[in-house]
Amino acid sequence: MEKIKLYTDVLKVKEAPKWGYVFPLVEYLVKENKKLLEYYEIVTKVQDADFLALPLSVEYLLQNGQQKYYEDFLALAKKEHKKLLVFTAGDIGKTIHDADVITIRLGGFKSKLPENTFIMPPFIEDPLEKFQLEFRLLPYEEKPSIGFVGHSAKGIRKWTKEGIVFLKGNIKRLLGKEATDFQLFYPSSIKRFHYLMELKSKSKLKTDFIFREKYRAGIQTEEDRKRTSLEFFRNIQQNPYTFCLRGAGNFSVRFYETLAMGRIPVFVDTDCQLPYSESIDWNKQAVIVDAGAFESIEEKIANFHKQLEGDRFQQIQSENRAIWEQYFTKEGYFSNFQQELKKQV
Repeated sequence: MEKIKLYTDVLKVKEAPKWGYVFPLVEYLVKENKKLLEYYEIVTKVQDADFLALPLSVEYLLQNGQQKYYEDFLALAKKEHKKLLVFTAGDIGKTIHDADVITIRLGGFKSKLPENTFIMPPFIEDPLEKFQLEFRLLPYEEKPSIGFVGHSAKGIRKWTKEGIVFLKGNIKRLLGKEATDFQLFYPSSIKRFHYLMELKSKSKLKTDFIFREKYRAGIQTEEDRKRTSLEFFRNIQQNPYTFCLRGAGNFSVRFYETLAMGRIPVFVDTDCQLPYSESIDWNKQAVIVDAGAFESIEEKIANFHKQLEGDRFQQIQSENRAIWEQYFTKEGYFSNFQQELKKQV
């Protein structure tokens, strides 16, 4: 297999205060991930490379007085007529409008993303292995059952708290202390509560919801973390469908957790770009509802569910688990990403 050759600054990786600031592909190659070394190699001469890879996340460099480092890396790529791979981390990310930059990020708004943008999943541990849960196929029942466990609340205090967090973030961006995109106010926990209450009122659906007033139930101890995490994944395991809505960033971690459990996401599309849409027909693997047409969700779920009568219902559960294993583990994602890069060499 012909490998993709990357030129990067391996020594720069040591500067990062933690691995979260390192471009994950660079991180895994530095750590000598055997699977990914079958698809990529790091070269020491820029002339030998297919692409250059910025070693640390772009917003980390910009926030820490290293804009020139980024600009020099990009200038080198342009000089050698090669494209620069840039990773932007965290919930929000940084949008870069430059034809010579390929951006890898967790989310963002589809209508505003440059063409050379690839959505990367948050890499989670396999919940079946971590919590010793059995992968089992649920039988088809006439009325679809939707689960949810998580941060969802209402009230003036919650509006105020989320508003303050939003303002602080944009003030930091205005002052140059944070180099991510400016955001519009989106109180995700309040939106989530509203949507879930709408679902509970629908007669064609069964719901299995656990509302938490604080993120991760306000856990204090490692024991609490294990207990609430197990409760979270057992809820997904027990229901064929799980409600998924964006959080602080415009993407849903729960979407990928649902796939990992072999279940079907009910995904509210808030102008999201889902990864590998050219390879995966997401409308066949998930119930996708436009946020502007949420009033149609009952019929959308009911119609989707009715089409799964018979063997197809359990088949889609197996497919979604296989999709997570093939595309959304770190090895799976970047081995498939190699094929995307080959199209641009």
